[in-house]
Amino acid sequence: MTQPPVLHCAGVALVRGGRALASGRADDVLTTERVSACFDHPIAVRREDGRWSARAPRRTG
Repeated sequence: MTQPPVLHCAGVALVRGGRALASGRADDVLTTERVSACFDHPIAVRREDGRWSARAPRRTG
């Protein structure tokens, strides 16, 4: 089985309401604080072993 090609991007941007809130390297932009502000909801962002994950707490009620 062949592996898919590895893709690299030069940067990322967080956009809300048509305006860029942050742009640059993924490690600098994709933080818990910035992603939470972009979505106006708490979102925990992690990068572990080169893989990104984002989780929002469950809503109760």
